[in-house]
Amino acid sequence: MGHPHPGVRFTSMEAVREFLSFMCPHFQEQYHQQVVPALIKAMDDDSVQVQVCLSYDDMNSFGC
Repeated sequence: MGHPHPGVRFTSMEAVREFLSFMCPHFQEQYHQQVVPALIKAMDDDSVQVQVCLSYDDMNSFGC
């Protein structure tokens, strides 16, 4: 998620969203210590596209 190109960062956010949706609750249980800090950092991303990816729907799926 720390790649310099905003398109790559956006795609990585999309991948996390897919994992959150389809591997619930196992993904959250195993990787929350890595994912939550990365999501918080992504909220300050320069790319609006990356920020929009972190909408309510995405964060809501973190709780299944």
